[in-house]
Amino acid sequence: MGTLHEEIAFFSDLYPKFRKAVQNALDSEMNTLREAVVAETPSQSGQLKRSWRVNRTRGVSVIASGSLHNPIGYAQAIELGIDPKQHPHHPWVGAIANKTTDGVVFSKGRIWSKKAVGGTMMQVFTPSYTQKLSRRLADVMITVFK
Repeated sequence: MGTLHEEIAFFSDLYPKFRKAVQNALDSEMNTLREAVVAETPSQSGQLKRSWRVNRTRGVSVIASGSLHNPIGYAQAIELGIDPKQHPHHPWVGAIANKTTDGVVFSKGRIWSKKAVGGTMMQVFTPSYTQKLSRRLADVMITVFK
């Protein structure tokens, strides 16, 4: 162990490497997550699949963060389902009421696309996936300090 000045200098030099390693790892993981969600996304025209986007945030106080979203209007219905009490005039509510459930299903108090019950992201972003992601990012961080 060196002097306090040497220790501060060591970590000051290491921080940019650490920051870049975490940013690169998160970018890679977000792209992998996006590809997995795209693969699970129901498709008729392909527009919903093609519209998944990764947003990345970087700043002084945040090394890196990312989010996955889809700007297509009906993506929210696919991901979150439809609450029939909040949206009584939605076409999916009529399909359930008339028992013409072509492509939709009622589950857990919501109406879902049969191809994405629970949403596509939740089919991919499971507790197991989260645990593996945390381990991969921790491994990247540890590697920088070796």
